[in-house]
Amino acid sequence: MLKVVSEVSESMPSLRPSIALAERIRMHCVKPIDPKIQQDLAQLVNLLPLLEKVDDPVLYAQAQLIADCLLTDDPKVKLAQPTLKRLSERLRARTSPIPLAIRNGSPAIRVVLGLAVLLYFVLPLSMAVLPFLARYDTLFGVKIETLGLVSFFGALGSIISIMVRLHDLAKVKTSDSSILFFTGLFKPIVGTAFALFLFSVISSGLLPVAIQSDKAQFFFAAMSFLAGFSERLVHDVVAKTENSIVASGKQDA
Repeated sequence: MLKVVSEVSESMPSLRPSIALAERIRMHCVKPIDPKIQQDLAQLVNLLPLLEKVDDPVLYAQAQLIADCLLTDDPKVKLAQPTLKRLSERLRARTSPIPLAIRNGSPAIRVVLGLAVLLYFVLPLSMAVLPFLARYDTLFGVKIETLGLVSFFGALGSIISIMVRLHDLAKVKTSDSSILFFTGLFKPIVGTAFALFLFSVISSGLLPVAIQSDKAQFFFAAMSFLAGFSERLVHDVVAKTENSIVASGKQDA
């Protein structure tokens, strides 16, 4: 038995860290082990495939520390168990599909993933809020239907903008992999905000635009789509609105 253990120990330096740790635990199984310690060791062994996938030296060191605490003649359970729990949480978080796609996916996948996460939460929320809003005819003095129209087409314009630019996004290089994810997550929200802003500017008369009353809905739908699709358009409108307000203030003075 001693000869076998010696041979395994000598070969362990050439093994991958996760396999070396598994071999070390296996060698200790020839001795009696407290059942509670066995449970912790079993949990640690079950985490080894995730450790192999993540391949993080810090997490390997953490796993090694846990093994050291559990495999001594006087096990340090109070140190090992919280460390094991935290190691498990970190590995689950880093190997779940969304974080994994954010880190390792292509730029286009990261953006689309952000958009998918937004829709995952927004669609059920919309289904819950719409019945409540249906009780009212107006909100802040504006028809609910008009606000819904503007918001929907603003978000739609931003989503179409993302889809059209996926080819360009594939060429984007950034050191922070989460930036593209949050771009897809927040762009429809920004598009909706831009559409509502543009609607407010036109409705207030700050930006004089002639609108035929029988075609107002079509005009605001097209305007909202453009606000979500083209950030440059909104920047120009913001600049013109700012100049209009400043000029009006000077005249009043």
